[in-house]
Amino acid sequence: MELVVKHFRELTSDELYEILRIRSEVFVVEQECVYQDIDGKDLDAFHVFLQDEEGIQAYLRVMNRGVSFDEVAIGRVVSMKRRCGLGTEILRAGIETAIEVYDADKITLEAQTYAREFYEKQGFVQTSDEFLEDGIPHIRMTLDLNDEGSGAHVFVTSSPCDDDVPEGVDLPCIFFEKNRFVELLRERVRPDARFVVFPGDPDSFDLNDEMMNTFVNCFEYHGMSISSACICDARNEYRAREFVDHSDVILLGGGHVPTQNAFFERIGLRELLEGYDGVIMGVSAGSMNSADVVYAQPELEGESVDPEYERYVPGLGLTQVNILPHYQKARYYKLDGRWLYDEITTEDSMGHEFISMPDGSFILEEDGHATLFGEGYRMADGKFEKICEDGEELRLY
Repeated sequence: MELVVKHFRELTSDELYEILRIRSEVFVVEQECVYQDIDGKDLDAFHVFLQDEEGIQAYLRVMNRGVSFDEVAIGRVVSMKRRCGLGTEILRAGIETAIEVYDADKITLEAQTYAREFYEKQGFVQTSDEFLEDGIPHIRMTLDLNDEGSGAHVFVTSSPCDDDVPEGVDLPCIFFEKNRFVELLRERVRPDARFVVFPGDPDSFDLNDEMMNTFVNCFEYHGMSISSACICDARNEYRAREFVDHSDVILLGGGHVPTQNAFFERIGLRELLEGYDGVIMGVSAGSMNSADVVYAQPELEGESVDPEYERYVPGLGLTQVNILPHYQKARYYKLDGRWLYDEITTEDSMGHEFISMPDGSFILEEDGHATLFGEGYRMADGKFEKICEDGEELRLY
């Protein structure tokens, strides 16, 4: 898929014809809405589109301040192939174009009301009441690019640990090099970093100590120096604020999601992480508990059939993404006599969206955006689809 960004004056006649054709096909014919699509605003706009051998597959236009609104504007957002990430990709490209060509600090658009959640995932906020435009309900939405977020660099992983250790290396595992994980992590970890682990089970002292040592060795194997390392668990949880305030890298370990969630709530970790500007790495349960609202996928025998089991609980608010880890194993796992994915989780996905990843894939959340690196799958409203391959990346919002 090729990304093209051109001012109106740079478009070929074939490109302009194709742009007007797909806009008419979607906004006039498909939506049965008779309106004046050619409105004079195209002449001084930048036109952004994704194309392949079959033609233009996604499109939008970017307009300067004063053309549609006081702010830089995006409009005519269209994707010809649905539910495959093209809408997110073209919107991301439009935002980047607005920044590059118009030095945008705010971007405004008018969205059809049904698409509000899509734009919210990209950081847009509703700024008007609902109104009718050509007979279709719309709302105005604005993206404030000056809103910098918490400043943390959050790696949401299934597992970053690669058991395929080179011959002669005396370590149980190293970090995955694929999908740029080590490269991106190394760029964000400060030299002589202070490292703190918040584990999955605060009472598993021996396991927690072993995990801390394993990760320290992984960091140092890949050239990231660690000056100090400690565990925050039931032995010293009263020092949680001190550990957060004096750390550069925080690991949220794996384990049983509800057990870890209760521990995080007990020590008030969500509040302690407000404004944190270091690196946070979630592993399995730690990644799941990083979400604002956590989907606690049933894991232990009896949980999926227990009417008292809470599937949705408050999380750390580090990401809006709900992940399903260890795809390579969990996809074919049975729990309480039912397939975990095809029966239990599929039912739970109605009205929700989950991102499933095998070990070695990850999501990087920073500056208000989340990007998936490597193989990944989307489950939403009972449907399951592959959205990204190893070696590729996809902006989720």
